[in-house]
Amino acid sequence: MKEKIVASAIFIIAVLSAIIVAFPNKGAGETLQGTRIYVDPPTVTEEARQPPFTFQVYITVYNVSNMVYCEFNMSYTPGIFVVNQIFKLKVQGQYPSLYTDVDDLKGYVYARLTYSQPITLAGETAKLLGVEFTAENYGFTVLDLHDVIIKDKNGNVVPCDVGDGYVSIIKHDIAVTGCSTSTNATYVGRLVDVSVTVENKGNVAENITVKVYADSQLIATLSISLNPNETVTLTATWNTSSWMPSLKPYQLKAEAEAVPYEVSLENNVFTDGNVTLKIVGDVNGDGIVDIKDLELWDAAFGSKPGDSNWNLQADINGDNIVDKEDGILIILNYKSSLQP
Repeated sequence: MKEKIVASAIFIIAVLSAIIVAFPNKGAGETLQGTRIYVDPPTVTEEARQPPFTFQVYITVYNVSNMVYCEFNMSYTPGIFVVNQIFKLKVQGQYPSLYTDVDDLKGYVYARLTYSQPITLAGETAKLLGVEFTAENYGFTVLDLHDVIIKDKNGNVVPCDVGDGYVSIIKHDIAVTGCSTSTNATYVGRLVDVSVTVENKGNVAENITVKVYADSQLIATLSISLNPNETVTLTATWNTSSWMPSLKPYQLKAEAEAVPYEVSLENNVFTDGNVTLKIVGDVNGDGIVDIKDLELWDAAFGSKPGDSNWNLQADINGDNIVDKEDGILIILNYKSSLQP
């Protein structure tokens, strides 16, 4: 008895399979399965061109049967681009009658296409409509395809999947907006802090490398990742031990390496922060260690930061007090000079 039930079930399944193969389900209005309407290309990425420029997208249909009517709305974020033109395309030898409504302030394109002869695409695609935009600003937006209605020759609504688009108009722009030093005069061998302010003026995150120079000599390389519209201040330490003293100040410069497709390189460099490197003991900075420097040291003797007689340059060893150790350094370098 059990074998008969199993055999009957197998026979029924076989018959149903044969019926499905012979009479495939086409749905309402004899629609082929898998109809799809979508934005083509699905992604538009522009980072090499600066606004204003034009670009195009197409509303494309795939795998449709007996289509005579298509209606849709495509929404986008206002302020990034405007519609330049809308153009209908020939499909299977015919152009549709076309009605459109565009509002760039609200950000939408509405279109209604009607064909005199039914369109059938069995596993094929066709571009129905082209939209040309003029990019006016940088930004990101979905091209939201919605309220889509496709009808066949019998007036039946054709079920379909919908594919949105996405537009990225990318801005790459790194700026160095500041370069300052902890002092404008110090002794050879001391450390100088250099503060560099960097800003990402673009709309994507960037990996940034900044090089800091004294005159044309590299003193530090700094690296950081910055989010869009983020500003940070970095600090480089300049060890002046191997540098020559000079009456002419060294000029500090910070320069950010260009990132790919950067829109402006003029703001990648910031020059500021002049630092004079003096002979050890040259308190007044005239290029010679002499009695004048001893007099200034004596006037500041015993002082600390905040005292009325405090003199930073008299604190030669940098321990925040003017004492005998500083005087000894002046004596050791007495008569040293930058003059020939």
